[in-house]
Amino acid sequence: LRKACKEKPPIVVICSGSALAIPELHDLADAIVWAWYPGEQGGNAVADVLFGDVSPSGKLPVTMYNSTEQLADFEDYNISGSKQTYRYFEGEVLYPFGFGLSYNNIKYTATGSTYYKMKRDKTVGIEVSVRNNGNMTQNEAVQLYVAKPGTPFPSPKYALKAIQNITLQPSEEKKITFSIDSDDLKQVNMEGESVLLAGEYKIWIGQASPAKESVEKGCANPVELIINVE
Repeated sequence: LRKACKEKPPIVVICSGSALAIPELHDLADAIVWAWYPGEQGGNAVADVLFGDVSPSGKLPVTMYNSTEQLADFEDYNISGSKQTYRYFEGEVLYPFGFGLSYNNIKYTATGSTYYKMKRDKTVGIEVSVRNNGNMTQNEAVQLYVAKPGTPFPSPKYALKAIQNITLQPSEEKKITFSIDSDDLKQVNMEGESVLLAGEYKIWIGQASPAKESVEKGCANPVELIINVE
């Protein structure tokens, strides 16, 4: 199989309703199209992507792990510090949560400050620029993640808080704004209460979760910002 792949680079189409551990396919294939359960028009949709009529724009709603050994026990419901969710998992994954590539080169840039101050009862507007440097129309799911370093209780490495879907024509650039309020920054303490802590919060806006594998496997560098809650 490896010899055949060297002679004719393969593209793998996977129809599956859940995550699979496929590190061998990742090493062999030039591209992987995850079609899920595509329905009646699935064949036409996959053909449009494979033949370059449409640039893919799907994003993973789950994490694709390297091995089933990275998963927690089926009856282990302890999310914090375990392996149940991208928000706490510390190992290396095959494809991170929110990951997905396209035929276009997309670039994210901050349009203004990367450091914001926020009062507890106020809202902060964060603006970023998204540019399509490719030659095909692109639907882009712009994702915003939040993290609070140094909490006195276990908290997520980062958590998805907002998504905006935009369509970019070739060479088009758009500015989009996210409004961040206290609810977006609150963390859940050991008593199950949502609390807003003072101090700095990290914000990432980009094509996928800010796992290092996202950029390593082809996603654009995310915009990184700080919000300081006073």
